[in-house]
Amino acid sequence: MFRRVILEDWQNTAPMIALGLTFAVFVIATIFALVMKKDHASRMANLPLENKKENSPNRKNRHV
Repeated sequence: MFRRVILEDWQNTAPMIALGLTFAVFVIATIFALVMKKDHASRMANLPLENKKENSPNRKNRHV
């Protein structure tokens, strides 16, 4: 009734490549965060998330 799925060689390596790339990005981001200077880290931590202006042309007025 059910056939056994036979995977090709590239189908076995594609998930490993994706895992390796994801791990590499994580390691690079971690190293960047650890090497970052304290003043740069504190400046980035205090960045505003929104504009202070209420009538900004890029901001839609949403009342939730």
